[in-house]
Amino acid sequence: ATTFWAQATMANIRSLTAFFAALMFWALINFQQEKDSQQDGADRWLLVFALAFGFGVTHHPSLAFTGLICLIFILLVDFSFLTTPRRWLRPLLGGLAGLLPLAYLPLRARADVAGASPDLATWDGFIEHALALGFRGDLFAFTEPAILWERFKIMGNVMAFQFHPLLLAGMALGLGLMVWRQRRWAFLFGGAFLLHTFITATYRAPQTVEYMLPAYIPAVVFLAYAAARLPLPANLRPFTGAARIVLTATFLLLAGWQGVQRLPSF
Repeated sequence: ATTFWAQATMANIRSLTAFFAALMFWALINFQQEKDSQQDGADRWLLVFALAFGFGVTHHPSLAFTGLICLIFILLVDFSFLTTPRRWLRPLLGGLAGLLPLAYLPLRARADVAGASPDLATWDGFIEHALALGFRGDLFAFTEPAILWERFKIMGNVMAFQFHPLLLAGMALGLGLMVWRQRRWAFLFGGAFLLHTFITATYRAPQTVEYMLPAYIPAVVFLAYAAARLPLPANLRPFTGAARIVLTATFLLLAGWQGVQRLPSF
């Protein structure tokens, strides 16, 4: 994707935000698969998720919205987790460990060095920075229906700028197949994509395409799911493997073509 590539080739905040989102998804899919197969130790993936979530919101608080979808997904997989407090300890410790980098801020503020903000040494200043309260006036800034509709059209333009139209069609196919075959995955990836897109659409900032990076992760998962789960009629099922290879190759070629076309924007 155009912006994903551009952000991945420079020092910036966006790529690591996308990485933590991907790590959260990866941990939860492993948790769900091991839980469904009744394997022992599935809860260790909740520790991985909590650690990634803690680091993620420390790095960029916007991942709290993705985390909300993830928490609901955990209950869809195993609702008994909510009623078993003894299982909460390790994920809670993992999440708190992910917040530890924030402890550096007041230490830095007291270090009497260039670039240190004295406000971070105060409780109020620390809370405002850690929770990004300075941006609260920009969050949900475009919620009036007429303006929101225009913002959603911008989101469509953003996705078209990132991905070839046939790749977008493949993503739609993948989401449809998820809804049909694996609805919990559809909730996790579809919910994360829609919620993050909504948050970005209503957020007042010029870097809309960059803020969308965590939403590109589930979008590409849809694409992969379409290639891996392509349904064929019964008389063509012996060719399923070949069809999936062809579809995957087509997606890769389209992505490469899109890259060539968008190269000046990188």
